[in-house]
Amino acid sequence: AGGMPLEEMFDYTVRNVAGLEDSATLTITILRRSTATATRTRTRMVSTRTRTASGGVAGPDARDDESVVAVTTPGNTGSAGGNVVTTGPGADVDPNGGVLTVVEVEGMSVSGTTTITGMYGTLTINPDGTWTYAVDPNNSNIQTLGAGGMLHDM
Repeated sequence: AGGMPLEEMFDYTVRNVAGLEDSATLTITILRRSTATATRTRTRMVSTRTRTASGGVAGPDARDDESVVAVTTPGNTGSAGGNVVTTGPGADVDPNGGVLTVVEVEGMSVSGTTTITGMYGTLTINPDGTWTYAVDPNNSNIQTLGAGGMLHDM
């Protein structure tokens, strides 16, 4: 793995109370840090996709999310969390002011706490958009990730 960028992305779908949907992607970037006090940052990216409307009602606007996980030594541990629906200035929006619910991640229905195993760790997500991601300390790519190295979990 070293410094070669790889990506782990989790596609998710939100639905509003009218049943209209939109999709976006949560991208996890994994960095090696030499101290246990590594910082995690989270930014939101605005999507430019076209949303569908039904009967003149605009559909929700799901926006892509990014998060950074700092893997520390020893132990090769690291985690991050957030909310794909409500966090940040680019939070997902229902133009009608309704509640948005995560209904699907990577083709799996989300009706309660849902766990998806990625290439380098595990994503746990709930219908309200809250999520956590934990790297797999036994993954050979995590173990060989050099200082300053970067992985993007897809």
